[in-house]
Amino acid sequence: MELPEDHPGQEVAFQQKAWLRAYLGQLAAEAGASDPAGLADQLLILHEGACIANSMRSVDNAATRARQMADVLIEWAVSASSTAPGKPSGEDGDGAVATEPGVRTAVVGRGTP
Repeated sequence: MELPEDHPGQEVAFQQKAWLRAYLGQLAAEAGASDPAGLADQLLILHEGACIANSMRSVDNAATRARQMADVLIEWAVSASSTAPGKPSGEDGDGAVATEPGVRTAVVGRGTP
């Protein structure tokens, strides 16, 4: 449910999301992400989408699927900071990361490390 622009709940929601984004950025920095703020943005968007998908029941196991995607984003962000410029470990240059033997996951919307 959307709140009207002048509803006091808008500010509460904004502050909660700002807090979560800052917290995710702090965790990303502690984990050694190459772009902690960018990873925080990606994880916040993923979180918001999973919440909506779950509440609308539009995706089965939305939280589990979001967690799997978050694992890939985090692994890429951390490995990008610890590898030579060009491509993170596990990446073959085609925009996909091997997360398990025989499974490749596309990493979408990432910036240059």
